[in-house]
Amino acid sequence: MIEIRECGPEDVARLDAVMPAGDAHAHHYAAQQRGEATYLVAWVDGEPAGSGVISWTGCHDGSVRRAMPDAVEIHNLGVRPEQRGRGIGTSIVAAAERLALARGVTRVAIGVSDDNSAAARLYERLGYHDSGLRSTAEYTYTDATGTHHAVERNILLVKTLRRPVG
Repeated sequence: MIEIRECGPEDVARLDAVMPAGDAHAHHYAAQQRGEATYLVAWVDGEPAGSGVISWTGCHDGSVRRAMPDAVEIHNLGVRPEQRGRGIGTSIVAAAERLALARGVTRVAIGVSDDNSAAARLYERLGYHDSGLRSTAEYTYTDATGTHHAVERNILLVKTLRRPVG
């Protein structure tokens, strides 16, 4: 069973241990503490299996934020490789969408690297479509093989959420 919940202070060290990402977990948790984001963690059998962030301050890229000022952004969505294909990413996105609706937000964006067709297919299955907007993200990350610098060219996918009837 997959459990999705907000990251707690005790979760950061566990995330660092099983999903090394430099200081990213602490950074996302700090943004949550400031009210800028919600850091969602997926748990399977008591272990972190994936995570994602919903940014309440809008899209990271300034030109995208200006084009879609009413949108929040889901980003840094990741699932441990051995856990992929089990609905974890879908569960994280669904939880983020529920949180957005609870706050009265109906427009959600997800940036996907133009070379990540598997993630793009997932988001499209979940109802996201190409907004026509593009952005570039440059960042440093750490994984099991070391520290890396990356430049992503992202396609911005967007979805208009519908409030449940009744």
